[in-house]
Amino acid sequence: MPLAYLDCFSGASGDMILGALVGAGWTGLEDALKALNVPGWQLQVTDVVKRGISATSVSFELEPAAERRHLQGMLAIIAASSLPQTVKDSASTIFRRLAAVEAGIHAVDVGEVHFHELGGLDTLLDIVGACAGFDHFGFEHVALSAVAVGSGTVKTAHGLLPVPAPATAKLLEGWEVVPGLAAKELTTPTGAAVLTHFATSQVMPPMRLSRTAYGAGQRELDYPNVLRLLVGEPAGRQPVETVTVVETSIDDMSPELVPPAIEAILAAGALDAFVTPIQGKKGRPALLLTVLASPGDEDAVVNAIFRHTTTIGLRFRAEQRRTLPRHERTVETAYGAVRVKVSGEGALQKAKPEFEDCRRLAEEHNVPISVVYQAALAAMP
Repeated sequence: MPLAYLDCFSGASGDMILGALVGAGWTGLEDALKALNVPGWQLQVTDVVKRGISATSVSFELEPAAERRHLQGMLAIIAASSLPQTVKDSASTIFRRLAAVEAGIHAVDVGEVHFHELGGLDTLLDIVGACAGFDHFGFEHVALSAVAVGSGTVKTAHGLLPVPAPATAKLLEGWEVVPGLAAKELTTPTGAAVLTHFATSQVMPPMRLSRTAYGAGQRELDYPNVLRLLVGEPAGRQPVETVTVVETSIDDMSPELVPPAIEAILAAGALDAFVTPIQGKKGRPALLLTVLASPGDEDAVVNAIFRHTTTIGLRFRAEQRRTLPRHERTVETAYGAVRVKVSGEGALQKAKPEFEDCRRLAEEHNVPISVVYQAALAAMP
C-alpha cells in the first residue's frame, strides 16, 4: 500500500487537496461527486503554473442559488448518495467535527450551525471529493509537514477574524503549525479538517518516491501557492505516527468497575487503555486513566470514557509513536491450535501466544498454562 506525505509550506484548502490528488493520477473525482446527486455545480480541472511550478487547479462553477445547509442536511445528502460506505463515513465524520468546532466557537447548538463559508455546496464537494480521493489511493500512512496557516486577518460571516481563523486553529490543535511566508489565510477550516482526519503523523516516512503532484491554490503570492503531495512505497523503518493521549484522574470509582470500563473503551476504538495508581487530592488513593486514540477517532473513545467511568473532565495531548508491523497466525501444538501475535521482521521479530487460548487448552488437558505457552512458541517456524 502506498504512503503519502503532504508538504503544506503554503497551507492547504479543499481545492488544493483535490488538485494534489488529481495531479497524482486520480481520474474519478467527477464520478464521485455525481454520486451525491446534487445539482448546481460544474467541475473545472486545469493545468496552471504557480511561480514556476506546474500544478493542477480544481475549482467548481456554482449556480448563484446554490443552497447553504445545516449539518443534518449535509449528512442526509451523503447518506443518500451511492458513494462507498468508507467515503460516506469519512465525509460524515469530517462534517460532524466541523460542526462541533463551529458550535463551540460561536456558542450555539450543533443543529443550528450552517457553517457560513464552511457550509456551501463547494465545501460539500471539497470534502466528499477529498474523501473519495484518499479512498481511491488507500494510503497505508499519511503524514504532514508543519502546516503553514498564514497571518493577519480574514473576512468571515462573523466579521474580521484573526488568522488562523478560530475554526482552523481549533482543528489543528495538537499539530505543528507555522505562520508561513504570506500575511494571508493559507490554511482554511476545510483544509485543516481533511488533513487532520487522514494524517497520522508529521514525520515524512521513508519511502521509494513514485510520484510528485502539486495542487494549486487560488492566491497569487511571491512564491508557489501549492500543496505538494509525495507518494511512494514503504522502505526501511516503520513510520512515526501521531496519537491522541486522553487522560483523567479518578478517585471515586469502585476498582471492580475499572476492568469492564477499559474493555468498553477499547471496544469504542481506543488503541490502548491502562490505569496507573496515583495519590489524588487530600491524599486519596486514585487512578490515572490513560487512553490512546487515533486522531479523528477521539469522539467515540471520549464518549465511552464518560459513560463507563465517574470522571467529569479529560485532558488531551498529541504524542508520537513508532510501532513494529503486526499480524496474527495460528500454530498447531500437541494441545490444540493457538493464535500467536507476531510483530516485527527478521532480527526484530517477536511472538506472543494468545493467553486466553493457552489458558483454555491448559484447563482442557490439565497442564500448566506455561506448558501450552512454550509449546506454541516452539511451533513457530
